Amino acid sequence: MTPRQTPSKATLAMLAGLSVTTATFGALSGPALAKSAVTTGHGFDISNLDRAVKPTVDFYKFAIGGWLAKNPIPPEYPSWGTYHRLADKNQQALRAILDQAATNRHAKSSSKRAEDR
Repeated sequence: MTPRQTPSKATLAMLAGLSVTTATFGALSGPALAKSAVTTGHGFDISNLDRAVKPTVDFYKFAIGGWLAKNPIPPEYPSWGTYHRLADKNQQALRAILDQAATNRHAKSSSKRAEDR
């Protein structure tokens, strides 16, 4: 072999690294990968798939049809997503905190607390 035909050490190291990576990710396939994604919140959640739709016909519906079925767009919103759900949940939590603070008759105003010092 001529010097140009021999693989370099960097090429061999890269191939070895790729084979280790492939073996690692190959072990996480099927139900193990799906369970991991669902329990940890990372990755792609396969429960959001709509398997009734063929991916070659309507990939968008196939990919998120399950999520769309579980999360219909509320009539008061033009669009709906995970960030909208989070914002609504935060608004409700803040409203509850403010309502509780407003009804607390034992709480002193900041000016009263300053006078007490």
